[in-house]
Amino acid sequence: MLRLIKLDLRLRICSRLFLLLCGGLLIFTATVTVIFQRVTQNSFDPLIYFAALAVSVISAVFGIGTEFSDGTVRNKVVSGVTKTQLFIAQLISSLTVTLFLLLISVGPYIFFGWDSFFRYFSGEILLRGGALLSASALLLTLISALICQQIRNRAASLLACVGAALLLVISARYTFRSLRQPEYAAVWESSGLENTDASDVNKIAEIVPNDLYVGEPGRTVLYAAYRLNPISGISSALELMQLKDFHIPRTFEEIEAECENAASTDYRYDNDVEFYRERRLNHLRCPLWSGCLVLALTAAGAVLFRKRNIN
Repeated sequence: MLRLIKLDLRLRICSRLFLLLCGGLLIFTATVTVIFQRVTQNSFDPLIYFAALAVSVISAVFGIGTEFSDGTVRNKVVSGVTKTQLFIAQLISSLTVTLFLLLISVGPYIFFGWDSFFRYFSGEILLRGGALLSASALLLTLISALICQQIRNRAASLLACVGAALLLVISARYTFRSLRQPEYAAVWESSGLENTDASDVNKIAEIVPNDLYVGEPGRTVLYAAYRLNPISGISSALELMQLKDFHIPRTFEEIEAECENAASTDYRYDNDVEFYRERRLNHLRCPLWSGCLVLALTAAGAVLFRKRNIN
């Protein structure tokens, strides 16, 4: 098994396409990092993260697809390698490449931006954010690798991966918008004056049921869909790694206090308090749920791969 993984990694890393993609990723990371140092930002820039994910998916598509097109898969099976070993080796290779790409892209960004941005976060927030981003990247890589193993044609598998990514993004966006709607909404009383400060405007005239609120059992289904989606972990990590004030360190205790405060203020009429707590305090559930789904998909993919004729 180890020999298979080493061989697969050597073929991927030594390919011209992978080296060109890594070079482009490093240039892109350097550009974003320079801009990050010159322009004050209060949130983690996800562009380099998504760039690393894109390179990882392309590497999986062409790495796995090339084995089928060149006939190396058939040669490995003839030489005594089982389909299960081949299946697992390709998945492990894809995950290893993803970790490598995250390291060479996000690593310099954090290193050069430490004094100007990341040092304002507590270690717990950085650990939680890093865990969410890494877990989501690995889960998305597994999904793309499973697609590539079932679709031999590289162009078709790349289109399928893009389609799956778009579907996950749209699904995450829909569930987020639906779950954030509170059960009751406030009707605000305006002073009727133009150019009025927000502090002068606004008193609550009436509390009414929110027509956009999704009740049970649909809410349980939406929560399950939200937690199963790897994109939800990414959105929670990006929300977690935001600064309100550069002079005040961001701690997890502060976020907990904000969640407690949200339940007793008018904020509860703009966002569902339970979901607000879910995405800010219980975000580690997302990779656990998503991981269970991906493991089930991996098991199903292994069964299908064993039954396929790979000649």
